[in-house]
Amino acid sequence: MSRRAGVFVTRRPRLVLLAALAFLLLSVVFGAEATGRLKAEGYDDPRSESSRAAVIAAGGPGASPTWSSSRRPAAGPSTTRRPGAPARP
Repeated sequence: MSRRAGVFVTRRPRLVLLAALAFLLLSVVFGAEATGRLKAEGYDDPRSESSRAAVIAAGGPGASPTWSSSRRPAAGPSTTRRPGAPARP
């Protein structure tokens, strides 16, 4: 199949070039209106992980009251050590 296509392209390069240019022109004519029809936003899926994270980060409905992106870690020794592990100095 690809051999036949290669033979066709090498024997008729001008026809292939004209077909490509015709396709380009048709794409410009029919696709010119597409940019005006596309929306820049409004495609958020509220069930997606990124949308849920944005709601939590904004402190909106359903946000955890104890979590905040501006919360700083507490000063002093770490409270997340393993049980039985020696304390850090």
